[in-house]
Amino acid sequence: MSDMLMLAEKKHMTLTGNKKDMTLAGKKKDKKQKAEGLGRRMSLSAQSLASVTGDDGDVKRDEELAYGESTLSFQNVSFSVTDKEGKRKEILAPISGVFTPGTLVALMGPSGCGKSTLLDILAQKKTKKYEGEVHVNGRPRDTLYRRMISYVPQEDVMPEHWTVKEALMFNHRLKNTLPQGVSHEMLVCPIIKDVGLGHVASTKIGGPKLRGLSGGQKRRVTLARGFCASAQILFCDEPTSGLSATDAEVCVKSMRFLAKKFGTIIIVVIHQPRYEVAKLFDHLVMLTSCPGRAVYNGKMKDLGDFCANLGFPVMPYVTPCDHCLDLVTPEMKNNQVAKFVAHFKEHEAPKVAALVDDSVQKPGCTPWEILNKKRDRLLVFGCDLPKVRNSICEVPFGTQLKVVFTRNLRLSFRDKGAVLGLYMVQAIKACVIGVVYLNNAAKAPPLQLGFFMLLSFQVVIDGIGQAFKIVDDRTLMKYEASEGLYNEAAFIISSSITNFFIQLGSLVIFVGVMFCFTGQDWRIFKDVLFWNAIVLFSIMDACYSMVGALAPCGGTAGVMVLPFLLITTVYNGFTTTASTAPAALTWVLDISPVALAMQGIAVALQDLAEGEDQVKWDITIKTFGYKDYFMWSVGICVFLNVVCRVVQVVALMKLNNIQK
Repeated sequence: MSDMLMLAEKKHMTLTGNKKDMTLAGKKKDKKQKAEGLGRRMSLSAQSLASVTGDDGDVKRDEELAYGESTLSFQNVSFSVTDKEGKRKEILAPISGVFTPGTLVALMGPSGCGKSTLLDILAQKKTKKYEGEVHVNGRPRDTLYRRMISYVPQEDVMPEHWTVKEALMFNHRLKNTLPQGVSHEMLVCPIIKDVGLGHVASTKIGGPKLRGLSGGQKRRVTLARGFCASAQILFCDEPTSGLSATDAEVCVKSMRFLAKKFGTIIIVVIHQPRYEVAKLFDHLVMLTSCPGRAVYNGKMKDLGDFCANLGFPVMPYVTPCDHCLDLVTPEMKNNQVAKFVAHFKEHEAPKVAALVDDSVQKPGCTPWEILNKKRDRLLVFGCDLPKVRNSICEVPFGTQLKVVFTRNLRLSFRDKGAVLGLYMVQAIKACVIGVVYLNNAAKAPPLQLGFFMLLSFQVVIDGIGQAFKIVDDRTLMKYEASEGLYNEAAFIISSSITNFFIQLGSLVIFVGVMFCFTGQDWRIFKDVLFWNAIVLFSIMDACYSMVGALAPCGGTAGVMVLPFLLITTVYNGFTTTASTAPAALTWVLDISPVALAMQGIAVALQDLAEGEDQVKWDITIKTFGYKDYFMWSVGICVFLNVVCRVVQVVALMKLNNIQK
């Protein structure tokens, strides 16, 4: 009987266990299906772009996933500059407007009318003073505004050894927190296809030193990176520049799809689009120039009727945009600028002002509330998400550092010509110098120190390139940090670590090859590396990086490194010692990185010496005034590194900003 009970109980437990396993498996399957469903619905390829026509209702808003619920309003926004003679020149006259969620807006007008100026002001990119107010949901812009927007600049600023897919994945990882089971690749790949880059997804961006994408393809990569931000408002400064008519239409269709499905406001500076492209825009702001003034601010489809009501009907086979642009361009013969400006000021401006007032008087959600609502929508898919961070950046600093460091490391070693070239040059240089110092270890201690001084000088000189590299990399960092992709410190830390290990590798090759020629005791090898790499190189790298951050250009950086180069080479602890230097300046030897390295290596050589060599090294140490100040040297190394790195970070954040 007991055996039967045990069998029944065992069978019951097995069935219960199987049910639990089936339940867990079902939950995992359901979770996976939800994640895949989320990926499909968030991708731009969920609907064929052929169905995006510009007609009302061509793209439906996804009420469950749409995260765009921001209204952008601006009131009496204007911009002026002062010339060399002190005269004030108006670039953009006061202009107002309101853009609601899911609206695709075109900013058009002749050259010099202030389109990009208006875009930069609205995107909070304008670095010079301007007048007027900008509100989001009736509230002044706060620190989270940068988190909510994305900006596509005129310039395509990207590393040339990046691939198309890597460029988009980089932005997507730093701008989006996804539920478990939904990969960034799942959402990025459709975007690549939608902008017509599927066939070059693995192609390198290219640049002056590397053949890669065409100019039009680079434009599409920059635009696609903007798509990856899942922004409330997307600002695009001439995103179709350099594109063929067909490619431009594909890109604008993708913008309309993004705006309509997810409720994003997309504001585009564009020049004379063809009819099929112009039709895709919901709203048009047309400006005239000298100075920039509004002549139209309304629905794109109503532009033809607007011109006709003013007595300038659109002729057959002429697009309304081209027709209106000809009429409001001052340089065109028979232009009607005065009439359009007067009509707008009298009849249209009051209507726009009323809309702006209504928007400001009815405040909506704050940026913080919008970000939390976006998170709540993703939670519907049954996946946990971290809480929203009250920060300009979407992801934590650790994630920023990981993503940026991975990119730097990959790009550094992908540029095989640079890294391998550096190592080959170091090996060849070591052979050339090594021949001169052949069997140097058998010579008198002062002659051996001459070899180590030359070695230290090479470390100092080789590091100068870091100043110019910082100047070159700074532009990329400024663009990406201004987009809220990462904190500047993440870029500085990752680039410093990458550069250090690459240079350390070259130093190991250089010292190793020279040791083979000089016959030095290999027991001293680690000490030479410590004093030249950890102490000397780290200090000089920090100094050069600081100079690169402070200097406005490469030429100035070259001038600014000279004082550091002069001090370290003159006060080197070999040709200039405590006994030969002016009494008032002997303290410089205590902080000169070359002098510290020479002192440390000399003391290490003294410790290894035996017998008669011991006596010779004792006399040499006493003659040059070297002391065993290991902790002092390490302390100076840490102090100078900290000071220079802090100045570098502050300079990169505060100085040499992109001027708009």
